[in-house]
Amino acid sequence: MALVFRSLGRGAGQASATMPRLLQRLGLSERSLRRRCHEAFGYGPKRLDRILRFQRFLDLARRAPGAELAALALAAGYADQAHLSREVRRLSSLSTASVVRQLGGRLAVPFKTDAALLGQETGRASTDAGAAP
Repeated sequence: MALVFRSLGRGAGQASATMPRLLQRLGLSERSLRRRCHEAFGYGPKRLDRILRFQRFLDLARRAPGAELAALALAAGYADQAHLSREVRRLSSLSTASVVRQLGGRLAVPFKTDAALLGQETGRASTDAGAAP
């Protein structure tokens, strides 16, 4: 079972690509692997893969506290930031932002929010309107 754990842990969230090779290497059927994973870990190989991918995200978020969520998601093996957010919510029942804050990090904001942009535009418009003859 150590081989299963190592193989899925290295897979960066690619259990579907790793699983056939793992089954062939172990000489087990998919059902036998699932049964053995349940005995060893308490859940099947797919859930183990999800948990290991979540742990990769946590580790990356700790090491890069100001990183963008999209970059962390891809580095941890998620398809995109939405996939990360769904998995974090399912596994921890917390939002991704809450998890990052609990790790002591801050979320990077790659662009200004609409409210900030509107506030700046309104400020400029009123200043420009007052200056015009």
